[in-house]
Amino acid sequence: MASFPNFGGDIWILDERALIALDVDIERRFAELAERNGTETLKAPLRNYRFVRQHLLDPAGNWAPNAVALYLAKAMRTLDSEAHAMSDSAQG
Repeated sequence: MASFPNFGGDIWILDERALIALDVDIERRFAELAERNGTETLKAPLRNYRFVRQHLLDPAGNWAPNAVALYLAKAMRTLDSEAHAMSDSAQG
């Protein structure tokens, strides 16, 4: 793992093994969430993640970090909203 703080913020680059392990974990967690509640809400964030996944796993070539960040942020916001909704419905 490397950090490049001189670019105006911390940018972390994972080694290949760590990146693959993280990707496998993300895919596994999406599958677990889909099994538990089967909600349509998970389709959009999973689609967003898979759209940028190849750029995350192999950033060579047409690497567009701002576009990747946009799609990942959309996925995270949707997942966060879904988690809050699930929490609210579980509490009452």
